[in-house]
Amino acid sequence: MISQYILEIIGLVTNDKLIRSSVIVVTLCSILLGIFISVPLAILTYTCYISGYVTAWFLIKYPNKVTEYLQRLISFYHGRISLKKALKYSCSICDDLSCRRHQKTVSVTPWKYLRISRELNESVEQFYNRIIENFITSWYGEFTEDSDFLNELHYCLRHASATVINRFLELDVADIIANKLIPCAVKHVDDHIYIQQIAKLKNVRFNDFAVEYLGKRLHPAATNRENEYEYLQHLVSAVLTHILPDTYLKCRNYSVIIREILTGWVFLPLMDVLADPDIINSLVILAITYKPKKSSHINQSIETVEFLENYVIVNKKTSPFATNLNKIKSNTDLLYAFMQFLKKQEHVNLLQFCLDVDDFNAKLLTPDISKKQHHELHLEAVKLYKDFLDKDSINFIGCPVTVSDDYNYLVKDIYSLDKLTELSKLLYSAYEHIFNILESVWLPQFFHSNEFYSYICGSKITPIYNKPNRSTLLNFGSPVKDR
Repeated sequence: MISQYILEIIGLVTNDKLIRSSVIVVTLCSILLGIFISVPLAILTYTCYISGYVTAWFLIKYPNKVTEYLQRLISFYHGRISLKKALKYSCSICDDLSCRRHQKTVSVTPWKYLRISRELNESVEQFYNRIIENFITSWYGEFTEDSDFLNELHYCLRHASATVINRFLELDVADIIANKLIPCAVKHVDDHIYIQQIAKLKNVRFNDFAVEYLGKRLHPAATNRENEYEYLQHLVSAVLTHILPDTYLKCRNYSVIIREILTGWVFLPLMDVLADPDIINSLVILAITYKPKKSSHINQSIETVEFLENYVIVNKKTSPFATNLNKIKSNTDLLYAFMQFLKKQEHVNLLQFCLDVDDFNAKLLTPDISKKQHHELHLEAVKLYKDFLDKDSINFIGCPVTVSDDYNYLVKDIYSLDKLTELSKLLYSAYEHIFNILESVWLPQFFHSNEFYSYICGSKITPIYNKPNRSTLLNFGSPVKDR
């Protein structure tokens, strides 16, 4: 079988003028290198040339094997294929690790575990700010000075970018290169050579015969500008459902304006640029010849930040119905609404920590605590650390590291009333930190949310329209009989 393949390759080499000429040139160059410079260099050059044919043959004949080897190569180079930290997510609504009912809530904050260098983060922010200034602020400022819409755009850009990056990190690069990219490139080159040869034989224009040759394989967007724009509109509409929160897609006006901005001002010019062969060649050359800048501070660790952490400005407008967190905790219905809001934002653990600490302190202040109650309080203190203060916990509240470490040191000791009092002091420090975050960051957003609107005004009632039947319309339209 292999000998048959070798004979076929030799037959192709002898019949193709271009390949035959390249073989002769490379052979002569290798001989000259061996005579005048170095024999090992000549052997290495000729071996690399032959290995190129062998590699291309393997890519075409055995794509599955090539995928496996590419996976091993990428795994060896990067240390691991996926750059994301493997975390076991729990449901933010029922707090069950095996729950699949609420899996979609994991993507509410896609930037939660996405950290990049500070310099790259600042560059991305500047790039997005330039886009907003050129395409939005230039006309939006003529209507109003309110920045709420611009801030929502910032949030959508952050959410969409983080979602796309997470999807890219989950891709199997080796499988895409071997099974999709390389076969597509080979087919494209084969079609181009065939169309060029037939066009010369028929003495017709290359583009005219290309349309005839491709037939139904010709993409509808390539027929005219109108079809291209319509295709991009449908493409953007389909993509938005995967990268934007559902609350934004429910607003028809907002989703339409986002679709038109991306279609007409982003993707359409991008298609024109990427269709230019000179641009494609420049991108290929840039990717091949790219060399990272050598840093003089190699030993210093790179400072990382959360993806676009300062890009979204928190809405700090005070609602006329605003109240403080203590009054919310004393109102059962309002507390439930606030909890539902935090569940959607993936920060319900902050409120749950405050409620658990309140219960713990209430039990600790009970007079004449028995030994059994001491033991139960110590177990609750351990559970508080595992759930909220442990840096490796999925519900970690983000308190200062010193508080978490000191609490961990004390909670390992034998339980006693004095130790529980010291633990209570550390819990109060963390409680105060989280309490301020809830009041300064999340309460202002809660007072402008649908959950708070439903609490104030009640649930929305959709009017029901009953279509009248034909007999009712006829009776309504008939003249009144004379009595």
